[in-house]
Amino acid sequence: MRVCNFCGKFILTSNNQHLAIAHPREWNKIKKEWILLKNDGISAQKIADKYETNTTTVGRAIKDSYGVFNKLQRHKNSEIKSI
Repeated sequence: MRVCNFCGKFILTSNNQHLAIAHPREWNKIKKEWILLKNDGISAQKIADKYETNTTTVGRAIKDSYGVFNKLQRHKNSEIKSI
C-alpha cells in the first residue's frame, strides 16, 4: 500500500487518481513538468519511468495539453481572420 507524499494518507487507488482528486494543484504541476520534459525531447517512456507511472497516463496528459493549445491557436487565428 502506498502513502501519499502530500497528505500522508494511505492510497487505496492509483497514485495518479489520488493526486487528481485530492491534490489537483500538485497533479497539474506534475503534468506541466511532463510537458516540459517532452518538449525537451524526453520520451514518454522515460518520463513514465521517472515518475513511476505508465506511458498511457503520460501520453494522455501530453496529448490533452497539446489539444488545448491547438484549440486556443485555432481560436486566435479565427479572431485574426475576422478583423
